[in-house]
Amino acid sequence: AYVKAGKGNTRAEFTATLPRAGQYDLEIHVPMKRRFFAIRTWGMWTVVVDQDGDRTELEFDAAAAEGGWSLLDTLDLGDGEVTVQIADDVTGQIVVADAIRWTPAGGGR
Repeated sequence: AYVKAGKGNTRAEFTATLPRAGQYDLEIHVPMKRRFFAIRTWGMWTVVVDQDGDRTELEFDAAAAEGGWSLLDTLDLGDGEVTVQIADDVTGQIVVADAIRWTPAGGGR
């Protein structure tokens, strides 16, 4: 899903259930920009991670990201539900909510 930049009123939300507490890598997937969105400028996005009201704001430089998976951060999280939100209040002209993924930090399973 994608949307033009706005005032933060539109957002994509991804929810996952983590099996156990620990450190997790949060990655975001960026589609091939030159193929789909070459006429739009990409900018900085604010990504909000929320677990039981404990919110963390991360900045993602979509303009610098290549197509494919990009690591946002490694976070200490509890087990259970965690939500990731990407709003439309970005510095560029577009925001894309393609996919996110959580993996145990260090490649552990």
